Amino acid sequence: MLETRDYFLHLITSNSKAARCSDCLTSGGGLVQHNASMANHDPENSEDDSENIRVFTLTEARGLLPTLRSLLARVSKERDALIDIRPEIDRAREKAASNGGTPFGQAYLKHMLAFTAIVQKIQSLGVHVKDFKTGLVDFPYEHDGRIVFLCWRPDEDEIGWWHEIEAGFAGRRPLGDDLDEIH
Repeated sequence: MLETRDYFLHLITSNSKAARCSDCLTSGGGLVQHNASMANHDPENSEDDSENIRVFTLTEARGLLPTLRSLLARVSKERDALIDIRPEIDRAREKAASNGGTPFGQAYLKHMLAFTAIVQKIQSLGVHVKDFKTGLVDFPYEHDGRIVFLCWRPDEDEIGWWHEIEAGFAGRRPLGDDLDEIH
């Protein structure tokens, strides 16, 4: 599995607009789209990663909600700090050819490292962060021999939605509509 620090390095060094770290932090979609394709990508080992995916029961996923609320609040705080500092970092980047700099570099690095550490903690739980802006997360769940996602956001009291992997947020369905037995 791609380590978070390597993932962010990939984002920072990518030429794709959707994958540039600062763009991903400010847009709801850039990182979400990129995260969906890169979260389980390991450039050194392209074998099937399905064995490394944690599959949750509904009880297990619900049990993580208090922890996730706390972690996602911290992610949001660090994301907001990074967005606030971004104009200064952009100015420093524009002056980089002439040895420009910024007194905000240390603060930016501090917040980026904190952001990265929190995201890595969430990922280590087996939870997939889909949108840092809204705190949208998915929990892999087995239904009828296939993996689907239980879907949750911090503004929701409980996990009440699921969707097929390919359907994403737009394809969310209430629990119980199509899932006969939910554990």
